[in-house]
Amino acid sequence: MFSVIKVLLVDCPQKLRDSVRNLLESQVDLEIVEGILDPVEILLKVRAVNADVVIVTLPDKTEEPGVISHLLSEYPKLLIIAISCTSDVAYVYRQRTYKEAIFNISSDEILRIIRTAREEEKGRAY
Repeated sequence: MFSVIKVLLVDCPQKLRDSVRNLLESQVDLEIVEGILDPVEILLKVRAVNADVVIVTLPDKTEEPGVISHLLSEYPKLLIIAISCTSDVAYVYRQRTYKEAIFNISSDEILRIIRTAREEEKGRAY
């Protein structure tokens, strides 16, 4: 039996939100636990819904929302995927110090990132 990966969608424009929602809803191992428009609510919602992944949009590819560092300091195991609204780049954040740029982000790439992070997490001994 597998565990469902809980995904929180934050501050996504309607078109992107619908696209990501359709992608995730078609996957049996992923669950959208909530979609919120206000990035200020993120800190409270991550704990309330026990999210594993947060998908947030970036206003442009150079501006990083300050909430990302707050989330990672409070929830170091959280995976954050920040997708640019103005280009086809995304950034993957993990463990406060890890940031990876993904260019030409695709649906398959988003699914791979989410699942790879979960497998890496399961493989760690605490």
